[in-house]
Amino acid sequence: MFDPQCWHRPRRHAVRYRCAFTLVELLVVIAIIAILLALTLPAVQGVREAARLLQCRNNLKQLGLALQNYESARTVFPSSSTSPIEFGVWSSEPTSYALHGWCAMLLPQLEQGTIYHQMNFSVSALAPANLEVAARQIPVLRCPSYTGPVTSASPEFVRLSPRYALRNYVALGATTVGKLYKHPDGVLYARSSTRFADVSDGTSNTIVLAETREPQAAVWIDGGTAAVVSRRYVETNAPDYAGPEN
Repeated sequence: MFDPQCWHRPRRHAVRYRCAFTLVELLVVIAIIAILLALTLPAVQGVREAARLLQCRNNLKQLGLALQNYESARTVFPSSSTSPIEFGVWSSEPTSYALHGWCAMLLPQLEQGTIYHQMNFSVSALAPANLEVAARQIPVLRCPSYTGPVTSASPEFVRLSPRYALRNYVALGATTVGKLYKHPDGVLYARSSTRFADVSDGTSNTIVLAETREPQAAVWIDGGTAAVVSRRYVETNAPDYAGPEN
């Protein structure tokens, strides 16, 4: 007897179509993505650079607060160098003079007390005894937007060691070179002992620190290069001595 349940209708093989991009469509999609990336990346880079510049300003703010705390504790601001200005790394052997600068003096106020206590202040800042400390990178002394070298390539420093770490902030010791050597009119200069009361123009009208992108002499531990001037000469149209390349 014929059982209808045992009979199966033959199945037809269904034809399946897969959806995919053609080569032209794929190229169009890639081109659109590339255009979107080209439009987006500059904006992202701009945001990152703005954040880096903000960090640079915050570093200056921290340095300013550290100077205030130093003056409050010792009644004077730190000097740009503990040695006379004519006794710098450029004109004499570093082991002959102290050359300790404001950056080193502010380390405790910048929460870098460990590094401060590792320094040997009885010898020159550039002496071999301070080399390990001199090679340390101090984040608050570096501007994140600066993309230059992190150690000095100057022959004057390399002859001692190739590891001297750089800074991006210097003291404004005077308005001109002549005044820096004879009658400094800045706040931090060689062997200075400036107090708040000595800032006759008012602290809000006085520039104490400036940014520098100088890639050779701006060694953070060296007091001999810790101060600059606002211009080379007395003339008001003279080139800026604390500019991008100094």
